[in-house]
Amino acid sequence: MKSRVIARRYATAFFRAIELTDLETELRDFRAFFGLLKEIANLKFFLGSPTADIDRKILVAKTCFSDRKNSITGEFMSVLLRRHRFDHLTEIGEEVERLYRKKMNILGVLVKSAVPLLPAEEEQIRSRLTKQYPGGISLQLQIDPSIKGGLIVFMEDRVLDSSVRRRLNQLLEALSRLDQEWLEDMRTTGEAS
Repeated sequence: MKSRVIARRYATAFFRAIELTDLETELRDFRAFFGLLKEIANLKFFLGSPTADIDRKILVAKTCFSDRKNSITGEFMSVLLRRHRFDHLTEIGEEVERLYRKKMNILGVLVKSAVPLLPAEEEQIRSRLTKQYPGGISLQLQIDPSIKGGLIVFMEDRVLDSSVRRRLNQLLEALSRLDQEWLEDMRTTGEAS
């Protein structure tokens, strides 16, 4: 919980700063930095290392933004490193994206499925969501074999769960209640004899 609060504070401060300058350019830099961290595992390890020298980490982070001298995103990374908050970067990134979607009136949607969706299925989901939410959709697909089948759709503060896993859990709960009722009936019948 504390981590989420920290992330929200930093993300809000960063978003307000880039909103006042060039939102799209700074957001593009921010997203590109995340891309670098995914591509270069050693970079993320080095910047997150508690034993590495802070000044060297800041220099490396700023090098990622060397084509833009006045990059707010580069300065923001420096602040996170100086204040030992780089470990919150993933949550900060999620919050920045949420703030951007809110500002641009875009609905963030995550769809989890057990297997990859066919293009026609993805288009059908996108079409239905667009009809319900004409402001715009940011659709993210994720594979999660643990749901066994069906879909789980996360839309900002709502969850639509039509997964096989959920249905199996509901069936198990119903069978458990039936077992309890059956045992209770057996006791009351046995006591009446």
